Amino acid sequence: MKRRKQCLAWALCAGLLAGQGVPALAASYPAEGYAVVQAEYKGKELDFYEEDRLVLRFADTKEVIPTSYYEGGGRVYALVPEEDKDRPVEPYLPEWERFADETDAQYSMASPYLASRGIVQGSTGRQVEYSRPVTQAEALAMVMRLLDTPAAQPGQDWYAPYVEQAREMGILSGVLEPNEPATKEQYTVWSVAVMEHLGWLTPAPADQVDTLIEETYSDASAISAQGRQAYAALLYHNLLTIDSIEGGDGDARLSKPQDTVTREIAMEYLWILARRVPAYPTELAEQYGFAEQMPVIDGSTSTLPITESIYSALFTNGTQHPQYPNGHSKTQASYERLIRGEADCLVVSVPPSQIVLEMAEQAGVELEVTPIGYDAMVFFTNSENPVSNLTTEQIRQIYEENAYQDWSQLGGGQAALVPFCRNESSGSQALMRQFILGDAPVDPAIRQETIAVAMADILTDVAAVPQEQAGAYGLGYSVYYYFLGSSQILVGEDALKLLSINGVAPSAESFRDGSYPLAGNVYVVLRADAAQDGPGRRMRELLLSPAGQQIVQNSGYEPLEQPKQN
Repeated sequence: MKRRKQCLAWALCAGLLAGQGVPALAASYPAEGYAVVQAEYKGKELDFYEEDRLVLRFADTKEVIPTSYYEGGGRVYALVPEEDKDRPVEPYLPEWERFADETDAQYSMASPYLASRGIVQGSTGRQVEYSRPVTQAEALAMVMRLLDTPAAQPGQDWYAPYVEQAREMGILSGVLEPNEPATKEQYTVWSVAVMEHLGWLTPAPADQVDTLIEETYSDASAISAQGRQAYAALLYHNLLTIDSIEGGDGDARLSKPQDTVTREIAMEYLWILARRVPAYPTELAEQYGFAEQMPVIDGSTSTLPITESIYSALFTNGTQHPQYPNGHSKTQASYERLIRGEADCLVVSVPPSQIVLEMAEQAGVELEVTPIGYDAMVFFTNSENPVSNLTTEQIRQIYEENAYQDWSQLGGGQAALVPFCRNESSGSQALMRQFILGDAPVDPAIRQETIAVAMADILTDVAAVPQEQAGAYGLGYSVYYYFLGSSQILVGEDALKLLSINGVAPSAESFRDGSYPLAGNVYVVLRADAAQDGPGRRMRELLLSPAGQQIVQNSGYEPLEQPKQN
């Protein structure tokens, strides 16, 4: 394999090009009938290629466990049948003997990874035969070896046990033509079925299957009903499909489901999935009991990075955990879910509003609100605007009284002032009431003309003002760390600038010393009747610990206390 393709595949495998995650499904990890085992590697320092070969094996029989996974840090994981969970396991670094026909130009990490686990074994004379189409028997065997299928009995075809087990599990239906080339669709269906069996992958929701397929492939009608389910599972989880490994087709992406698959592509595809899918618990997850039970976390749009960082810290490939959310329900909606008992804890940018408190009281629910870090409300305008500071009183007059129509009235040049506001149920609007407006409403003219429902919208709306209205600049507000993390992506590095408030610029330092007037906290919120040893309380305990404060900092927020440097 070309080195360029190898590097791209590794970047994808490492999650550098991963998507935004997936909503929670009714699934468990690991699947019923399986258990996670682990052991600590204490041998020599490993290089990049050795890390990929490191496996677990049963200490009694020296049998390698094909689901072995090494993320780094010395811990090696594997998924084993429930009846084997108490068997002693040990790390093992097999020597790598390159396949006889594998050249330097072809060499990839896929072959040693799969060979070290017994998933790829080569043909007579240890030939890997990269360019040959993979046969149906070979393709099925490669994915079934993740389940550690027993070897063939005397007199059986070598592939017979894989066929028998696949039929028993419902993975294989119809006729297998063992020596005929496997199609992309066959290989996709079989590999997805095995990974769903292990609990590594959950199906796409039925009502999203057709949309995922139709919006991705211009030849969607060529994919069978069974194939659509498998392709949709990969697309839904932001995972690679075989066609994306082979290379794109420009704007018209083609699945070509009946095309054959070379052994090279078959190996590369399976290697990437095996590295990208398993969500094994880290030591931190085990310490707080999250290997067995994760809380349902919801919150503000702006605090989603904290939830994402929580999963990254607690699980390898945290985005593939069955409960990983693809978004928060927004501030008020998440409070409503907590009150109804649909969430275990919230990570939010504002404490409960009066409306939320009244709703909780009516439901007989008391809320516990605990700060876990710092955030702040910020105001921003177009970078070309010469105004760099506003007072809190000027901001109140702008939004409550619609008192200024031109930036010249605020110390700037002659330019129309276009203020944007957020919807009432947003966290940003809750901050506006907390710091600026109190119970006073936003002026009706501003609410009718320039309301932004989504956090991203207010950034893009303000950035677009000079193009849409010559001689005008916008004004908007958000939370500090969301602005830092999103403005450059959404509108470019130089489109918007933050304003000082009362002469103080927003910064981590001004939040900590109290000089910035619109500084606040991010919070974890629980129901007071939450179980003392329940997942919600354990999550709060984690977020207040040094490890949790590092999670807060990794999310782009300012922790309550600076984590100590090692």
